[in-house]
Amino acid sequence: MPYFTSTILFVNIPSPESLRFVKLLTNINQRDKTSLSTSELVKALEKLERLSLLESIKHPITKEITFTLQPVIKKYILTDPQGFVHTSDTLPTLAIAS
Repeated sequence: MPYFTSTILFVNIPSPESLRFVKLLTNINQRDKTSLSTSELVKALEKLERLSLLESIKHPITKEITFTLQPVIKKYILTDPQGFVHTSDTLPTLAIAS
């Protein structure tokens, strides 16, 4: 899975509600101190939707699209039974896969 797709999953975890596109882009760029382009984010979001890891919700009036993790994915990442996501119990950070 490309780096940005895993970052999107991780950034989305603390949010109890869905995230707007602009907020998601801002959060990723601030968190990683990078300059993720809009097109890169769109590609990553599309991939996560195809894999059924993320769902998009279109507001009926404003037509704004927001994104949220599938509930089962969010629960799995938060509980992390295999220790793949968090490197320790005291500091929840994304484990670096080599």
